[in-house]
Amino acid sequence: MGMLLAQKDNDVFNAVLQDGIHNSFMEVLKAYKVERQALVDRLTPQQVQGDMGSGELSPQEALALYPRLSDVSSLAEQLRK
Repeated sequence: MGMLLAQKDNDVFNAVLQDGIHNSFMEVLKAYKVERQALVDRLTPQQVQGDMGSGELSPQEALALYPRLSDVSSLAEQLRK
């Protein structure tokens, strides 16, 4: 976006913002944020160092979280494209 603004061409900037690709990207980004936060809220770190938490999951906890992890990973892949 910064590069588009630097061009000082309002018509191009507006065309990109109204583009379906940009809108789709924003929707996927919003979904990623919501799903990732829901996943993080379910985890309790056992150790925290700075802004990084870590811990271990039991096999049952890992199986319960797997579908959510898969969903978040899928959204992250969509954002890379």
